[in-house]
Amino acid sequence: MVVLAAVGVGIVLWGAVRFGWYAPRAAELNERLAEATSRVQSNQEALDNNARVQRQLRDIVDRTLGSNVESVDHRLRTRLNRIAEQLELASPSVSTGRPTARQNPARLVFPRTAPELRNEIDFVELDGSISAEGTLEQVIALVDRIEAEPWIKRIHSLRIDPRDNGQRFAVTARLTTLFLPGRSPSQQPTEPYDAERMERFVSLVQVNPFHLPPPPATASEPPPQRPQQVARQVERWMVTGIAHGPDGIEAWLRNARSGESRRVGIGERVDDAVLVAANRDEAEFERHDQRLVVAIGGILSVER
Repeated sequence: MVVLAAVGVGIVLWGAVRFGWYAPRAAELNERLAEATSRVQSNQEALDNNARVQRQLRDIVDRTLGSNVESVDHRLRTRLNRIAEQLELASPSVSTGRPTARQNPARLVFPRTAPELRNEIDFVELDGSISAEGTLEQVIALVDRIEAEPWIKRIHSLRIDPRDNGQRFAVTARLTTLFLPGRSPSQQPTEPYDAERMERFVSLVQVNPFHLPPPPATASEPPPQRPQQVARQVERWMVTGIAHGPDGIEAWLRNARSGESRRVGIGERVDDAVLVAANRDEAEFERHDQRLVVAIGGILSVER
């Protein structure tokens, strides 16, 4: 009996010792397994994300004009010249500037590591410009056709100089495109221009806010009037446009006699008329308790 008791106690002690050794080891192995599982999941997410990023990058590359300065410069000039030729613009002139390389954000994210990433060029920008002469419709079509081109670009400067009382215009548009060095588009971005885009500019072309009507004819010898019957001077203001300014909607006007330009907001006055409302096509004024609705291109007669 004593021997059996001793054996039983020994078995219990041995099991306790073995459990005490196995439990920490099992916890360590479980922790390492959890870390390995997490790394696998993270790597899988990175692979899935990389495939998505590569697709997005390919979409960007396919909207560029080439993979190096020479090809992009040539194609940019060719496309701008083709647009000017199709619109029959006078005296077209196309030029390009010096390329500008843009470093990638890794220079900030990895300031001391991964030099191959930090020194890699993200993309290259190339500036271009086109100058020409034409009618208001041709100038608007030029800008809209450039904007509708399927290749990546940003129009950052547009200058329009009216001539011959708004019958002709000198226009200069400056823009920037980009490309990724060493990455060629699968095919050149092409997309036919939709002529219906110009329908939204029909009213602007017809009105031509840069054209001033001739001043009204005046009598060579006005009849004499008594001082108390002399009428106040009448001014004629053409409504040339309606726009949303920094303080709200504005009406743009031009004096048919002097050529003076003026912008007025809601509640502001043009001599004895006050702008009370406006929409995309008409401006509404109040003058001597009367409401005057003037369409773009119409004349507002006021007394000064």
